[in-house]
Amino acid sequence: MVVDETVRKMGRFGGAIFQDAKRMDLAVFISTAIATILIYLSAYRHSPIKPRAAMEGSGWWAWHDQWKYLQSTLAFSQGNLEAGHHWYLPGYSLVGVPFVHLTPANPFLVPNLLCLLAALWLSGALLAAILPSWRWARITGWLTFFATTVLYPISLNAWVIPWTTTLAVPLVLLCLWALVRVASGGRPAVLGAIAGVSGSLIAAARPVDALVVLGVAGTVTCMSLLWQRAPIRSGAAFILGGIAGSVVGAVLLAVPYLLIYGFRLSDYVAMSDRIGFEWRLLPVRWVTLVISPYPLFPDALGKGLAERFPWIISGFAGMIACIIVTPGAAARFRHLIVIGATVAYFLLYLTYRDLLPGGIWHYGNYHYFKWTLVILGIYSVVLVRELFARPLRQGLTVGVIALISVVLLFGWRASIKTIGNFETSIKEPRWIDFPKGLVSVHEGLAIPAVGTWLSFYNGPHAIYQGDRHWLFGDYKAMPYPGGFVILPLRPLPLEPAFLHFGVDVTLLKRAAVKVCQRLTFGLPCWFGRWSRACAVALPLVPDTARIGETLSVVDSRASVFTFDSWDEPEAAGRWTNGGEASLVFNVDVPEGQGLKIEMESQAFVPEGQPPTSVAVAVNGKALTDWAIDRGEPEWFSVDVPAHLLRQDGIVIVRLTIANPRIPLVFDRTSADTRELGMFLRNVRFKPLPPEALARTRE
Repeated sequence: MVVDETVRKMGRFGGAIFQDAKRMDLAVFISTAIATILIYLSAYRHSPIKPRAAMEGSGWWAWHDQWKYLQSTLAFSQGNLEAGHHWYLPGYSLVGVPFVHLTPANPFLVPNLLCLLAALWLSGALLAAILPSWRWARITGWLTFFATTVLYPISLNAWVIPWTTTLAVPLVLLCLWALVRVASGGRPAVLGAIAGVSGSLIAAARPVDALVVLGVAGTVTCMSLLWQRAPIRSGAAFILGGIAGSVVGAVLLAVPYLLIYGFRLSDYVAMSDRIGFEWRLLPVRWVTLVISPYPLFPDALGKGLAERFPWIISGFAGMIACIIVTPGAAARFRHLIVIGATVAYFLLYLTYRDLLPGGIWHYGNYHYFKWTLVILGIYSVVLVRELFARPLRQGLTVGVIALISVVLLFGWRASIKTIGNFETSIKEPRWIDFPKGLVSVHEGLAIPAVGTWLSFYNGPHAIYQGDRHWLFGDYKAMPYPGGFVILPLRPLPLEPAFLHFGVDVTLLKRAAVKVCQRLTFGLPCWFGRWSRACAVALPLVPDTARIGETLSVVDSRASVFTFDSWDEPEAAGRWTNGGEASLVFNVDVPEGQGLKIEMESQAFVPEGQPPTSVAVAVNGKALTDWAIDRGEPEWFSVDVPAHLLRQDGIVIVRLTIANPRIPLVFDRTSADTRELGMFLRNVRFKPLPPEALARTRE
């Protein structure tokens, strides 16, 4: 009798704790969701590029991808199924149709928010499925998502701006959650159906994502059932449920597709298939896209994914540690399902031919990795738990594994190495011949030219070989100091070829240079970009300037090279467009003589704002700061001591603008979304006076 009463009391106590735990989870989620809604709406409201109307050219509807989404949504809302109005697959466009009249300027405002909230919930559910015995898993998943996605401006920006990946993220997380639950002994038929439906619906927006998630994660789940010797009935139920769910999802996807395109590939799918993937690019892409493009690509905004999203580093380390130290087949397979899909997707997209360091930030292509950033954030937290929740010796083992993983994965630099001159001939200012053909995938050709960043990167231009021609998915013309570098993205025949630009580009009659992309094991260029190992190599050298000479930054004589964040040239000069901008000169300075560099500049300083602050470094050494106020152009100078000047005469000036400003923020009638700092007109060189030379020695 006493025992029964004790058991009943313990049951009531356990039930109360369980109810309190559920209430706590619910309270945390509701609080986090409310905060997410408020922060999302605030970010949207303050976005300088949000559209004012649902029309091409307004805000981000001026961008190609976003306009195509809107065009398709508006066409669906009007019952227009002509293929010319539907470029991308219809899934993401369809979710905006119900909101065409509710939020007319941006039909994706509400769907994006709903997808964000769904991803928030599913991140907690997924971590709880991976670590079912951890009481705080669900709350930790929500808070991790909140910290790395909602509170992190660049992450949130990829949810505010319409992208097809916004719809894909909650579907991927739901599919992974269902598969992890199957590996833990959940109801195989129901969970298989959920995985099948959600996984196949990913293809409505991102077909490759669907293939990777269903293919890799589904295969690992089947392996887990076999390894754990699950009953044949369970395995069959999972497979049949998955097939049934996939069929339902495929039918939902096929109906609008067939109504629009019929039984043919859409132009978008055909284009993507033609571009394809190149596995030989994987090593250099891992370094230049994930770690840092510097110094191989100095004009690619100089940031790798791991620099912008540092939890990528700890996330990969956590994945490796969990696979090695997690005991038990069921627990390890739960990790392998998620990790396998994440790593496979990450590596696959690194080999996508048209994903390059320039575009990943200039065009926001980092959104491709949106759902993997959620997973890597989760595994960063799991790594911390594994370090401190285990006994000391096991925790140290986890730490050692993580450290070794970080060193081996992220201890790399990419640089450019000059091989020698390459035979070319200029037929006309926009036509260059390659009599002996082009180079291999891991090599490149540096071509001296004058043009804008967009004219090199986007063209239009094409390479012709006989009756064949190669377009942007076959090679890339990467902007580079002094011109551009042709990088083959697939093996091209060793036959005579020529490159023709359809835009205003001037090819200079100077020697082209053959280069190769080199990977070096060592510290990445995150902390010391001006160290010798991270110095920018220049296969193309500016024309020599002499002391006393004044150079215009818009002159086409190739005496001034620019890289980093410069806007397109204007008649009188060039704006910096971002936080960092660099210039390269080749100055003939007598040995032992210092150099005074003067720049005629003005700044964008709205009324009531402080002057634009510019930190100036020359050849890696910070030398001075300028405060450029509003008004007429003025001359600002920096004194360069002789010991900082290179023997080859190369002078690299780096301008770091602390407070660039967007005109649209200060004038709502403006459509200018550039981050303007200083407007540089002219540069001149003078010998360093004796008194200034003495100061620099001090």
